[in-house]
Amino acid sequence: MEKKELKELLGDAICEYCPFTTGDIDKKCNSQCDGRYCNTALEEYLNEDSNDIFEETLGIIETTDDDLDEILRNNTDKPRYSIVKSVAVPKTYPKFYVEKQIDDAKEWCKKCLEKGQQENAKASLYDLDSIEYHLYRVGDILYIHAYTKKIKQTSHAGI
Repeated sequence: MEKKELKELLGDAICEYCPFTTGDIDKKCNSQCDGRYCNTALEEYLNEDSNDIFEETLGIIETTDDDLDEILRNNTDKPRYSIVKSVAVPKTYPKFYVEKQIDDAKEWCKKCLEKGQQENAKASLYDLDSIEYHLYRVGDILYIHAYTKKIKQTSHAGI
């Protein structure tokens, strides 16, 4: 993503990194920023290590392609109904954008699991109210692993 596009995507959120706003620049009374320090603010944003902390709070696990393959292979050995969605989301993207991409991917996963239940008798045994999500990062790609392992409770009335 170009810096200009990233600045547009960040919008006013970049202002908290602006030296004019933070008081690092001497300013006259009633003066306004007029965008002179946006590049500096963007550099501060990109250098900020809070993106790593932010990803940790979301539960995103940093891994490699080989390790992710192993993780998914081990997770699918257990009886479960699952799907994986990948989304290109570099760490430098704004937090609100990352959260939106994750929410959209989770919604997509849930719809796919629901559709699979309609088309597959074995899949219909799983309880979609118990979907769990694991998030993995390999470089600029986020992988959302959605799965359910709970079997629906069925009543056997009249037996």
